[in-house]
Amino acid sequence: MEDVAPKVSYRNKLMGSQNSTDPFQALEDIEVQEGDVKTKVISGIPSIIFSERVHKFIEKKMAKTVVIKLLGRKITFNAILNIIKTLWKTKSPFQLMDLENDYYLVQFNDEEDVKNVLTKGPWVIFGQYLTVRPWLSNFSTTQDEVESQVVWMWLHGLSKRYYSTFILQAIRQAIGPMVKTDDNMENASRGRFV
Repeated sequence: MEDVAPKVSYRNKLMGSQNSTDPFQALEDIEVQEGDVKTKVISGIPSIIFSERVHKFIEKKMAKTVVIKLLGRKITFNAILNIIKTLWKTKSPFQLMDLENDYYLVQFNDEEDVKNVLTKGPWVIFGQYLTVRPWLSNFSTTQDEVESQVVWMWLHGLSKRYYSTFILQAIRQAIGPMVKTDDNMENASRGRFV
């Protein structure tokens, strides 16, 4: 009698082994219960409505996911993958997924990697800003507006006399929310940067 290998699903053929370190596969699929999925026809369009339980499962599965987009330039999937691996220097591997309209999802294994990618920027690739934001349940690739972006600012020519906590705070409030300020620059020990 010959051994018969277990049948591999189409999904697993596409996604690889079930023992993969792919963070998109890290959580098992939800076991659908009565009332989790409802279908309706709204204004002649078939619609699917998921229960709150399904939405919570999706949010948990996507908790370590960020959305990225390179502003002003298109580059290939492999190019952006190689560049962000070099830029981010993550502790654990991450998974990159190509979406429409030049958006990408990046799923991490490590919470600290997510935090670093979101706060250690701004990230610049070929002179263009790479927008990085947490995945949100209302994210849509069709909304092509970037509402906010972390940028590095140099206040060229700022006189040393303006390097006081009060004045720098006023400048920060005028510009907008600050992710971080370089303390050396705040103390004016390295020139006229904020």
